[in-house]
Amino acid sequence: MSRYFSSAWFLSFPLWVVLILFNGPARAVNPPGSYGGAAIAAGFKHGMALKSDGTVWTWGGNEYGQLGDGTTTNRSTPVQTAGLTSVVAIAASDRHTASLKSDGTVWTWGDNSSGQLGDSTRTDRSIPDQVTSLSDVIALAAGGRSILMGTIPLDEHHTIALKSDGRVWTWGENSSGQLGDGTTTDRYTPIRVSGISGVVAIAAGNWHTGALKSNGEVWAWGSNSSGQLGDGTTTRSAIPVRVTGLGNVTAIAARGWHTVALKSDGTVWAWGENSSGQLGNGATTKSAIPVQVTGLGNVTAIATGGWHTVALKSDGTVWAWGSNSSGQLGNGATTQSAIPVQVTGLGNVAAIAAGYVHTMALKSDGTVWTWGFNDEGQLGDGTTTNRHTPVQVLGPGGSGFLNLLQTTPPPASSAHAINLTISTVSPSRYRLIGTLVDANNQPACGLALASGRCVFTCGPGSPRCEGGADSLPLGQFDLTDLPTEASGALNLQTFASGSLPGLQVVQSDGTIQLVNSGGSRSSSGAINTSRSEVSPGRYRLTGTLVDANNQPACGLALASGRCVFTCGPGSPRCEGGADNLPLGQFDLTDLPAEANGALNLQTFVFGSLPGLQAVNSSGGGGGGGQCSYDITPKSKQFSAQGGLGEVAVSTQNGCSWTAQSNTNWIGITSGSSGTEPGTVKYLVQNNSGFASRTGTLTIAGQEFAVSQALPDSGGGGGQ
Repeated sequence: MSRYFSSAWFLSFPLWVVLILFNGPARAVNPPGSYGGAAIAAGFKHGMALKSDGTVWTWGGNEYGQLGDGTTTNRSTPVQTAGLTSVVAIAASDRHTASLKSDGTVWTWGDNSSGQLGDSTRTDRSIPDQVTSLSDVIALAAGGRSILMGTIPLDEHHTIALKSDGRVWTWGENSSGQLGDGTTTDRYTPIRVSGISGVVAIAAGNWHTGALKSNGEVWAWGSNSSGQLGDGTTTRSAIPVRVTGLGNVTAIAARGWHTVALKSDGTVWAWGENSSGQLGNGATTKSAIPVQVTGLGNVTAIATGGWHTVALKSDGTVWAWGSNSSGQLGNGATTQSAIPVQVTGLGNVAAIAAGYVHTMALKSDGTVWTWGFNDEGQLGDGTTTNRHTPVQVLGPGGSGFLNLLQTTPPPASSAHAINLTISTVSPSRYRLIGTLVDANNQPACGLALASGRCVFTCGPGSPRCEGGADSLPLGQFDLTDLPTEASGALNLQTFASGSLPGLQVVQSDGTIQLVNSGGSRSSSGAINTSRSEVSPGRYRLTGTLVDANNQPACGLALASGRCVFTCGPGSPRCEGGADNLPLGQFDLTDLPAEANGALNLQTFVFGSLPGLQAVNSSGGGGGGGQCSYDITPKSKQFSAQGGLGEVAVSTQNGCSWTAQSNTNWIGITSGSSGTEPGTVKYLVQNNSGFASRTGTLTIAGQEFAVSQALPDSGGGGGQ
């Protein structure tokens, strides 16, 4: 069992890990069902999950790069955080995210306006960045909140780490003394909290911080405007103060302006703000000392949202109380409750987490369930529709469902770039354009420049890297102002996908190609390709074929078998193709287009080489603007209950298309873009209004009409 754990574990999982580390009264009950190293965490408008294989997945709002996928694009289904492996703990705050690796290092990404990423800067990061000078960490927490003072935005965020020696380190915003160093000075790198040791768990609210000691005592510091420090006053403190009259605590949680503790007898105690009933004592009056949550026992885990609180009981059921404006209590209503209510239809839960206005649960089978506010896709169900009862988080790209106990499938074992060009923009600075494809000639992901400056993500969009263009189709990149590496080449190496080989981009007569930088790989490709139409439906193709070692290649043929690249000197002779060219180069004329509109290369002599496709060097397929598109069907009608649907896209290989919805009640669950024939899958939500409705999907430039019937007299209702 790993010795590492995080605030997400303390907020989401029963604190059985503490039993391994300490022998004091900090004890708790084992969870109902196994979770095998998985964890969940929730930010303001994003969700986060750690799989048992050590990979991290995120979804929801991404304005500041808090999903860590190299973009700032919101996602309504999970995407893999770039470059993170061997992760053992996670934490999420308003607009930044953190993870702990098995080597004790901490990595952060997202908003950095308060220095909360801990890298000595205030620069936002859309991929993980290591916290400066911090090691031997065993737990994480992240706090803070963005608010408006009139029209002026105030971004105040901080991060907390617990080291193996029982001491606490903090960094970021410190206007209320939430860093606990005795000052109100912001810190861009970690600083040790004053006068506290023997800590076994940590938690973070908006502007306050909490710590649980091995003797079962709770200490807190920072803002105290609502009594959230629990010391009987409303006076803030820049150093830790002890929570009044509380002992035998096994877990703590904090968010917003209130704090919660779980005692060893399974009871829950809370203090601080209570305007929405989030203290759970049947009242709405704030309290500066702990009060017991009414009618709740046998609790094994706790979590706090902005204005609501959640508890997991030993029988696997989930209970919640406080604000319910967006259904975050999960009981099918939107009425707040000052006492615990049971989340509807949810059992066998092993972990819980709470965002500001949404809630998460991990079941013992590894599935993840969410409910509440969903305006930026933070529920991960492929929509932006609020849910008043739990819905299951979809899998990456909307395919299937997310399961944290399943190993992430490895990617294809080889990848290469096509349509590559390089140009000099200034001495020793270059612009690189091209498309990264896998062994099946599909847009690839999971690679980065060796320096970590650029990430090819697995979701829609393209890398953003030192001025690189954003919002390109998957796999395409346009990277500017790139310096040469020491070797004089632009190096690519494996980043997120460990099974992909090291790759290297080298310059070759004004163009570049992607070749192996070590070991071997079973792919080759055509470089410097160009295609022109010489007569209707007939083309000229020129270029050079190279193998995995960047040597002129042979042993391949056009799909029809009309042309062979031989291993001896000379070039192919094929339907008028020029002869007497250097090995590997070809100039093929009067070639008919294949049925799919592209000129295909396939294995001929060397069976280990994958199928390849030579496409127009501008990235298009079908040649000379030959792309055409059609969709089937053109429309569909749904009952008030809604449902799933599919639209088939017909086009040529290499022809790019996208799909978009013009309304939030029609969500695209998979197939939002492509470069070949494909299928768009979508979900029509339940019509709980008072009239029929129509909507449109724009697919490959064509409109697909959706109509939905009037609800019956009983009304609709969410899932």
